[in-house]
Amino acid sequence: MRKIKLFCCLAFIACSSFAQNLPMCDFFPKIIESSKIKFKDIKGNKISVDTTGYYRETFETYDLKSTNSYSSSIGIIGIDRSLLYDNDYDQIWEADLGKFMDRDSAYARLNSVMEEIKSCNKNFDFVEHKITRSYFPVYTLVEYTSYGYNAYHIYFEMALNETDGYRPVLRIYNDAAPIAFHMTLQESTDSPFTKQLFSLFNESETNFDNIKGDKTKESPYGIFKSTTCLTGTDYCEINEGMFNDKFIAHVNGHISEAQADAFIDTLKMGFIFCLGKNYAWSVDAKTGDILFSELKNALTNHKASLALRKDKAKENDYSISIVFFGRNKIYKEEGSRN
Repeated sequence: MRKIKLFCCLAFIACSSFAQNLPMCDFFPKIIESSKIKFKDIKGNKISVDTTGYYRETFETYDLKSTNSYSSSIGIIGIDRSLLYDNDYDQIWEADLGKFMDRDSAYARLNSVMEEIKSCNKNFDFVEHKITRSYFPVYTLVEYTSYGYNAYHIYFEMALNETDGYRPVLRIYNDAAPIAFHMTLQESTDSPFTKQLFSLFNESETNFDNIKGDKTKESPYGIFKSTTCLTGTDYCEINEGMFNDKFIAHVNGHISEAQADAFIDTLKMGFIFCLGKNYAWSVDAKTGDILFSELKNALTNHKASLALRKDKAKENDYSISIVFFGRNKIYKEEGSRN
């Protein structure tokens, strides 16, 4: 009898320490911090997930069958099932919000959890984003600020299973910490340079095929001359890539880092003035690039339309490039360019 009691006690301690369910407003900052290190501090044992008959309309496609699944050491009170996915490209914490045979009940559950998150911060909101190939919208978490808003890599979406029906899910990506997007209230200008910018945005929809000139090198794809260039830049080229092509305008080579920073800042203010209120800008935390995103993309998928980039050739020898991103070749999501 003592052995049985001891075993039960140890089992209870092991299980309760394995999955710590927290109130939503306590869970939220903890999972954001964990996402910065790819959830390594909450990653449990590898588990098997049955994906038979599983059909999912996802914001960003990933193959469940080729993805490793792990238990999570933290969860949310009131949500029974949470786990981690790792497919080498992304690490994703996911909570299953239940199984529902009708769509209305599934969305009622999804909306109740979204309201619970919004109660943690009065400036939180969710922006609906429609995907061209899906019947189900995706909801992205944003936080409104004095300068614009912070966009989180956190989404609510719907899965559909042949036997279990509708399954609303909460998905949190690695590095889910918010991106600060800055906005302006002014209209875009009608200058010739602004017209050039919007012309290149249009060309980006076809990965710049219409302005692709002669190939100059293999890299391992191709680098092409561009038949058009931005006024005031030295030369322009188009770099092919696996996921999208990039139009790159090069300017101001062989300058110091201080000169490069000053020039980037001047360019940023000029682009803010040219593009106006339909575009927001942010800073890439890893590269320092200044990113401009069409507002509807910034609010939902955080995809950039162009970048102002400082390129280092050698110590204190820099150049500036203006990069336009083409449309994703593999996953053509509505409004997405890169």
